[in-house]
Amino acid sequence: MTQEDSKEILVAREEFSHPNGKNLYVIFMPWHAGDMPFRLLINRLSRRNAVLAYWFSDNIISPDSMMTRNMYQYVGKTVSERIINLTKKQTYGEVRFIGMSLGTLASNIAAREYKNFDHITLVCPGSFTKSLWFGQRTGDLRHAFEKNGMTLTQLLEDWKDIESLNNTGAFVGKRVKIITSIRDTHIPTVYQKEYITVAQADGVNPKIKKTIFGHYGTVIKYCLFGETFLTKDH
Repeated sequence: MTQEDSKEILVAREEFSHPNGKNLYVIFMPWHAGDMPFRLLINRLSRRNAVLAYWFSDNIISPDSMMTRNMYQYVGKTVSERIINLTKKQTYGEVRFIGMSLGTLASNIAAREYKNFDHITLVCPGSFTKSLWFGQRTGDLRHAFEKNGMTLTQLLEDWKDIESLNNTGAFVGKRVKIITSIRDTHIPTVYQKEYITVAQADGVNPKIKKTIFGHYGTVIKYCLFGETFLTKDH
């Protein structure tokens, strides 16, 4: 895989490959994501398309709620500006977003900032704040918030500008695909269902696919096989 650019920004590592591809894919990796299996997804897409991928700093989510909010707002604006610059240099058929796990939050905010995208795929999206508070993987972070006197109600207020449920309106009129796990304890299935309900109430008409796999299994299989492992549309 050839790389045009690879650099560090404040809260994420960016990698850009195959700049002359047909479409531009922008991928928002899960929090704490390593190289694999996401490298396989990039390699598969970059055979014919340009791929702009973001790996996020472990510190993008922290017990400092305002810092977390500011970092995600920064990501949205930075990614939007990057896409605008790339599309000025190269004409792409479509701009397509892919957000996975907690990376779906960054894709939500980027979609709010960059309104000219054509399609978005969300793998295990849900309420960011509630998933973090009740999710199996982020218990230590919840305890850190509680140690600082933070409640879920306060956190929802602090994060109202970035909360996933408050940004689904960015998808109205767009082609949206949501891949949801019915056995997820990291982004609990109940909050994935809530996300879909809110998006539909906002006027989004997503194509929804369900998987029987858990959180990691769903993300890994998507990276390996795309959508061939999924159940029928719902």
